[in-house]
Amino acid sequence: MGQVENFALSLANVSKAYGRVRALENLSFSVAEGRFFVLFGPSSVGKTTTLRTIAGLVTPDRGRVEIFGKDWTHEPIAGRPGKEEIVAQLSTTPKVQGALIALDPSNGHLVSMVGGYDYGKSQFNRAVQSRRQIGSAIKPFIYAAAIEKGMTPLTVKWDAPVKLKSASGMWVVHNYKPEYLGAITLRTALAKSINTISAQLVAQLGVDAVVDMMRRLGITSKLPIAPSIAVGTADLGLEETAYALATFPTGDRLVSKVFITRLVDADGHVLEDHTRPAPGPQRLTPEVAYVVTDLMKGVVEVGTAKKAHELGRPAAGKTGTSTNYRDAWFYGFTPELLCGVWVGRDDFKPVGHDVTGGQVAVPIWLAYMREALRDVPVRDFQPPPGVLFVRADPETGVPAPPTNPKSRLIPFKRGTLPPGRGPAAVANAPGLLARSGHDEDPPARRPEDRRDRRHQGHRARDGPARA
Repeated sequence: MGQVENFALSLANVSKAYGRVRALENLSFSVAEGRFFVLFGPSSVGKTTTLRTIAGLVTPDRGRVEIFGKDWTHEPIAGRPGKEEIVAQLSTTPKVQGALIALDPSNGHLVSMVGGYDYGKSQFNRAVQSRRQIGSAIKPFIYAAAIEKGMTPLTVKWDAPVKLKSASGMWVVHNYKPEYLGAITLRTALAKSINTISAQLVAQLGVDAVVDMMRRLGITSKLPIAPSIAVGTADLGLEETAYALATFPTGDRLVSKVFITRLVDADGHVLEDHTRPAPGPQRLTPEVAYVVTDLMKGVVEVGTAKKAHELGRPAAGKTGTSTNYRDAWFYGFTPELLCGVWVGRDDFKPVGHDVTGGQVAVPIWLAYMREALRDVPVRDFQPPPGVLFVRADPETGVPAPPTNPKSRLIPFKRGTLPPGRGPAAVANAPGLLARSGHDEDPPARRPEDRRDRRHQGHRARDGPARA
């Protein structure tokens, strides 16, 4: 048998051993060679008592189907008390790989980690060991540097073709889509993942400022000292990026990795206890962390990760897609949990044409977060005292009354409100909310300058970063 084409035929050995097999929706499949899994799951009738799989191997050279294990699921048959049947569904081993990491940003505790599809087939942990082009998922670090330097969510930039001088010559910056939006706010630019705005920010701030921000938040991988860092040409790990981004929901502090919460010996003596680790060093002001978090909420609410809004609770995040669709990313978080997802191929071939982080990584994130937060009360991110809110249109940056359907409360770091929108104006305008803070922002303690000047001749890669 060179190819398996009939569902019932492939399960002939199973049905002989375990009784009647019913295919869901008359499923059929074609497996030329390789492992497959029969998933025994719930049907539209009755309640599934267990959920197990049967693994098989198709070997055309031997002309047979090998069935491994004796796992099955019995389901009650509607209208026949005490009678059960086997319900099966088939899926083949995918060629695309994936990885996931989830952590508690409040203490750094690792909650979940998936390093690949099948540990038996590959022990390479893609969540920790892999370094892949990060794409637009790098942009929260760039926008954090911009907010720290005094820009605001309503700072207006011009989305237009951009040319920047690099070590390899002139670099022309392209957006994911061949279109330009003109004057837009930083909030809209991040939500829609506009590459030209990111490049302008890097040109204005300097590459060193972006590298410094990433180092302060815990990124240790090599970084390109080139303008192309604006579109995510750096190769980063899923784990290190997740812990670095966790600084934003914590409000300002570096989040250290905690894989073992408690260690005791055979006599019950506690050798190590990390259930309540000490807070990490401050890396940002709480105001900067909150404003960047709110910018990332826009990605979920109206931007490239809009599907994540189906979670039904406040969430922030950023998608990313690398050159030629080789990598798809999404990092998203609520106040209680941060989860990062990567999808790609080990041989660096494209995942598929026009496959983005929003299309393939966000649905995985959403499925995980729905289960992980099922019994967790809904909370929003709490603003620090030094943040002022002004009601405006986030797309244009123009003040807007509550009656305007596009109106939204936009957070500002104290001292960055545009003229005419200070505390006095806020207090006298209906629909605007003011929050008072301390006389001065608490200074962020910065580590010794460790700017990475390796790879001075790094060339921009062969395409734009995708959303």
